[in-house]
Amino acid sequence: MVHSLAFAPTGRLLAAGLRDGTASVFQVESRSSVEVARLQLDTHETPVASALFPAILPMSASQPHQCAQDRLLACIRNDAIIHFWDLGHTVASEKAINPLLAWPHLGNTNEPKVEDAMEGLSLDFGDQPKELFKIPHYRKPNWMTSSRTSEGDIFPSTMFLADVTSDITAYTII
Repeated sequence: MVHSLAFAPTGRLLAAGLRDGTASVFQVESRSSVEVARLQLDTHETPVASALFPAILPMSASQPHQCAQDRLLACIRNDAIIHFWDLGHTVASEKAINPLLAWPHLGNTNEPKVEDAMEGLSLDFGDQPKELFKIPHYRKPNWMTSSRTSEGDIFPSTMFLADVTSDITAYTII
């Protein structure tokens, strides 16, 4: 059963959050779709509540193409853990930017939650999908979305998460 759908910015990839705790990524062309990756989020079979290609990588004049955003996928399961995936250039495209190269400072932050999430991070820039890191949210999620940003915007690259409370949590990646 599908719990969530998300199109990549280029419209050539579709991610589906599934009840069995996995996320499928499909390549969409000419009114047909082909599964190109199945992402296993840990070993639990907790449903994926929301999948998102977050528009949190800054777009600049040197990287103006939309497919730069196609390589990063965020999924949150009902166990309230946000998983960030690098889909690799085999799935996304060779033009898609490696998320770790777009965030060279990500491992240099002093915020404990992010450092904990980064523990064990592999800097292997392979071509296959791999989990980059995960962040605990602590409440059952309902939906995720993100702001669209470009270099110089006042509003930073932010992912918003609605959960079972009346709150909306903002995760800023700078």
